[in-house]
Formats: sequence, structure tokens, C-alpha cells
Amino acid sequence: MEMHFTRHAREQLEKREIKEEDVELVLKNPDGIYYDLKEGNFVAVKKIDNMLLIVVFEEVFGGFKVISVIKSSKLNLPKNRVKRGRWIEV
Repeated sequence: MEMHFTRHAREQLEKREIKEEDVELVLKNPDGIYYDLKEGNFVAVKKIDNMLLIVVFEEVFGGFKVISVIKSSKLNLPKNRVKRGRWIEV
């Protein structure tokens, strides 16, 4: 799988100590994929070690452009964003 990281995404990987392999895992086998209506991006979510790993991305020819990567302890975050109408499940 080909992944291209924006400068922001690279900074977040380093700051939050997230491995590229974990990002690939989320994109290959997410627990859920959503569309963020406010930002206009796709969001893949996977629970790893009692944390949510959230990958904001765009599909590009032959792979993914990773825009941002977030770790969250709020396991109900996707449900709340869908409930509030910010995300829709894809």
C-alpha cells in the first residue's frame, strides 16, 4: 500500500509517537470509515490498545494521502461525531 504523508501528518506522527505501520493498519483494516462534512475529508478509525487511532486521509491514485493522525482516549468519539451530524458513516 502506498501512503503519502503531508508535512502536518509527519509532525503528528513524531509528536504523538505513532508508527507508520499503525497508520497502515488503520487504513487497511479500520473499525469504521467516516466522511467529515465540516472538513471534507475521509476519516478511518481503529481501536488499538484502549486508544483510538484516527487517520484523516484522501484516496489518491494507487494509495492514500494521509492528512493528519490523531490518538484519542475518547472511545465514543466517532459515535458522538455521527450523532452531532459532523461525520457520516461510509
